Parts: sequence; structure tokens; C-alpha cells
Amino acid sequence: MALVGERISVAVGDGHPMIHEGVSSVLSRDSRFSIVAQGGSGREAVNIACECKPDVMLIDVHMPGGGGIAAAGAIHAKAPSVKTIRLTVSEEETDLVSALEA
Repeated sequence: MALVGERISVAVGDGHPMIHEGVSSVLSRDSRFSIVAQGGSGREAVNIACECKPDVMLIDVHMPGGGGIAAAGAIHAKAPSVKTIRLTVSEEETDLVSALEA
């Protein structure tokens, strides 16, 4: 994890390019964050986490290629230093519970 005064490296995974590009654009305007990668599927998110080792990986719960919940579990197992934050617009309780469990 970044030390005090260092930039926090962030990777963004979302199945909708406009969303992951928009989130990345907004975060990159803040000098505390450095966007290191973007991906559009669960598989890409896992690969990014393992290869880039960002401090934080933002993951959409519903992504193609295995989904964000499965990707979060795989990231936790393969790259445990990478913290994950799940993103979703879902209002389904099962999505929330599954995201928290992952």
C-alpha cells in the first residue's frame, strides 16, 4: 500500500468502457491517485491485479468474463496485497451479499 505522501495506484475493471474510462478520468485528476490499468472483463481484472499489483482494484460486480465477484475472489487468492472495491448499480440484496463475501 502507498505510504503517506505517495500516490495510490488504482486499476479499474468494468464491462462498460465509458464507465471504466470515466472513473479513471475522474480519479486521475486527483494527485493522490495513479491509474495503472483498465480492463473490461473479470479475466482482465485478475490479470491486471496479478501483473500490475495496484494498491486498489475497482471491480464492477457484473462484468463479462467470469464476473466481478469471481474476479475479486481470484484476486484475493492470487494477489492478496491488492485491495478490491466492488462497484455496482444493482439493487439486488444477493449481489451485495455475494460481493461482500468475495
